[in-house]
Amino acid sequence: MTMDFRCCFQIPACRWLTGLMLTALMLPGAPARTLTEADVCIYGGTSGGVVAAVQAARLGQRAVLIEPGRHLGGMSSSGLSVTDIGPHGRDYLGGVAREFYRRVGAHYGKTEEVWFEPKVAEQVFDAMVAEAGVTVVLGEALAGVRKSGAALEYLITTTGRHVRAGMFIDATYEGDLLAAAGARWVIGREENARFGEAFNGVRPPVPLISGRRIDPWREPGVPASGLIALVRPGPAAAPGSADSLIQAYNYRLCLTNDPANRVPIDPPADYDPARYELLARYLQSGPAPGRPAGRPDAWVLDDIIDVQALLPNGKADINAGSPVSTNLHRGNDGYVTATPEDRAAIARDHENHIRGLLHFLRTDPRVPPNVREEMTHWGLARDEFADNGHWPRQLYVREARRMVSDFVMTDRHGRGLETAPQGIGLAAYWLDSHACQLLEINGEVRQEGGFFTSAPLLPPRPFPIAFASIVARKSEVTNLAAPFCLSATHACFSSLRMEPVFMITSMAAATAAALALEDGRAIQDVPWDRLQALLLAEGQVLTLTTPPPSDGAVVVDTENPGGATVTGSWPPSSSIPGFQGAGYLTDGNADKGTKSVVFRPELPAAGEYRVAIAYRAFSNRASRVPLRLHHAGGVIDFVIDQRVDAGPWRELGIFRFERGTAAELTLETVGTDGFVVADAARWVPVVPPPPPPPRVAALAADPTAAETGDTRARFVIFRETRASSPLTVRYTVSGTATAGEDYEPLAGSLTLPAGAGSGSVTVTARPDTRVEGDESIVLTLEPSSAYTSADGSGPAVVTLRDTPFDAWRAAHFPPAAAGDETIAGPSADPDGDGASNLLEWAQGTSPTTPDGTAITVATVEGRLHTTSPLRRGLPPDTMTWEISRDGAVWTPPVAAPELIGVESSGPSVDRLTWRWPASVTTAEAPTIFLRLRVSR
Repeated sequence: MTMDFRCCFQIPACRWLTGLMLTALMLPGAPARTLTEADVCIYGGTSGGVVAAVQAARLGQRAVLIEPGRHLGGMSSSGLSVTDIGPHGRDYLGGVAREFYRRVGAHYGKTEEVWFEPKVAEQVFDAMVAEAGVTVVLGEALAGVRKSGAALEYLITTTGRHVRAGMFIDATYEGDLLAAAGARWVIGREENARFGEAFNGVRPPVPLISGRRIDPWREPGVPASGLIALVRPGPAAAPGSADSLIQAYNYRLCLTNDPANRVPIDPPADYDPARYELLARYLQSGPAPGRPAGRPDAWVLDDIIDVQALLPNGKADINAGSPVSTNLHRGNDGYVTATPEDRAAIARDHENHIRGLLHFLRTDPRVPPNVREEMTHWGLARDEFADNGHWPRQLYVREARRMVSDFVMTDRHGRGLETAPQGIGLAAYWLDSHACQLLEINGEVRQEGGFFTSAPLLPPRPFPIAFASIVARKSEVTNLAAPFCLSATHACFSSLRMEPVFMITSMAAATAAALALEDGRAIQDVPWDRLQALLLAEGQVLTLTTPPPSDGAVVVDTENPGGATVTGSWPPSSSIPGFQGAGYLTDGNADKGTKSVVFRPELPAAGEYRVAIAYRAFSNRASRVPLRLHHAGGVIDFVIDQRVDAGPWRELGIFRFERGTAAELTLETVGTDGFVVADAARWVPVVPPPPPPPRVAALAADPTAAETGDTRARFVIFRETRASSPLTVRYTVSGTATAGEDYEPLAGSLTLPAGAGSGSVTVTARPDTRVEGDESIVLTLEPSSAYTSADGSGPAVVTLRDTPFDAWRAAHFPPAAAGDETIAGPSADPDGDGASNLLEWAQGTSPTTPDGTAITVATVEGRLHTTSPLRRGLPPDTMTWEISRDGAVWTPPVAAPELIGVESSGPSVDRLTWRWPASVTTAEAPTIFLRLRVSR
């Protein structure tokens, strides 16, 4: 259906229609502006950017992904191919992140794969956005933003594109969008004392190799000769103090030793071996750490660069493997806030540093011969990064801006000392910061800034990431999430910065954005229970807590706050494997009689229980450790020998207990003759209780179905814990929409397969010609003895959208008139203002109040400009222009007018400005007719 608006003018006199004002023009010479409408705009085509866009699209949102470069995937498709999963395996991965690794695995004929070729990762990312229907814009960088109060309205790119969205996600490594949007951010290291941390701030400088002194002076022993390359003057600031430094960057190279696929690594044009004097002295200081001296293999290539030859097809992921390696310490100074040109120059410096280093390792006589020979076998992979000289496209920006929101993640969360609230996913890697700088201190080279919390300081378990840490402060930006540069200290960010975690946080950001749009609220105000439920329904892993064991065991670990009461100083340890949880406590064989641990379970029912205690036996343990057990029949004392290995649990006997917390087992140190270990205690009912029924809930995951297009709604039914048996959940359907007429009937039940946590009920609309407006479909779970409703679970509701024009008719006309074509039809003009209903709908004007067509025509510098309103949310091509010389034959213009202006004209309407080609003003015909066509 179309509606014509005609305007005519005389070409020879160059007199255009008068009395019409042009209200929205860009300055002459400004770039043409393209308006892109979105519900969620994601800036940064990184791994997390892709995940966020895919998740938003799957939740029914129009997702636009803007990437300054020409490729998707960030570091995951640019050389970081040996994924930093962490010490606990992959169980914490879920949702779209887990899907990515499974899709990569499918490429290699496996169930799942976390070691992959960069090109395969990019192929998977490309396929995921294409399948989800994400609009991808490549080669356009952020130029600015426009805000309305605390809300972002537009992201503006370097081509003049204006992306208008309800929600924005900054998925860049640098945090450029959050900074432009006015969210608070920091760079550098906080002082330890600020958040009670142990690993933040300046670190005590340490030798490059423990026990060795490497001279920093150009002429050894002569300070006046100056420092060699890469070394800066000391001293370092006080340990634990704050500064602006961040850990070093490098490139993660994809090398191959396959001669058929190998490309030589050329040195930089200005290669100077003196730049690598520190590496030469490092190699000449003695054998590699842990290797014996006097052998030809006292050094191997992997001692210098981390050759992770774990990838398919003879490829390796190369990382910094020693203090003098591919990292360029302090080479990232100023990078974060630099111009794009300066950032590119810093990236080239890093590339040249690495190219020169690898050339030095291959050719310099000061490098051990076996290392030189080994280096000759490696080169760039010919089938990777072909459009970039086979060099990775993305500089490894390990750390940049960090947002400061209402909640800051600290190393106390990463070390398991505190638990972040409202976790939207899990992180699982060690606290891991590469060094920040190399310093001359007291006549030797020392490294400063690095830490890696390996055993016994590794995280007790994957730890939650707070929802508040990925969203900006509401007073600053109400519709922005930053799942990459999230709110965390330098120390905690050193764990959070891993690619799987970025994908996890990005999925959560997109899910929260979808819920905020659905409810018309700020992203910070998304109800936690809804976000948690939808994340679980979408497969996100929020906790690794397993359901109670089938035997009903109640375990109290020393790591459980409230369950175990610890008196005195008990240092943690994990040196003897086989412990419960993350480790155990020891009394340090000191202050005997002043220390104790009380294990106090909460028993679900009265009855008889087998009681046991866990400890790790060793020769230095105490041989007589006193225990005291309170049970329903009184108190009993035990003495156990912790030098004797009793397996995972040392049984104490069967005793009767009442329900609740009256039971307790006390371990003491009085009179002990060695180290006393406290790990955990266990109560197992003699008669196991029946397992509780699973708790289930329903949620509208995709809350909208429409009569037009292929927009379907989706209810998700999920159980809070996965089970080894299937579960059938029954439901009823109600609402204002009619099954069988407005939508395809639903089955009334859904079976969750064994092992599955959730399942979907899809709602498909049936198109019709009735004017109905929006209707509701309500799904309510039926009661059952097989399951119970989860806390806060209520009916789930989806909206069935009428066609856009019919929904508009239903909103503007009473029911009796809405279906009358003579009143509410597309060509009718009930208010007699010359604009049909179809045009009123497109322009966002009222069909019952005369307001005309609101179309204007003017000339600017001899060019025809036309403007018209467009209701926000409609695509710009809803209205198109046609041209005629006689008013009878209409055709599209040979050269289409250019959309150059988009300006807000109220809360729901924009004014669009088109500039016509010069050929329109040089036509031979004295009169030109223009027609604006509206489609629905």
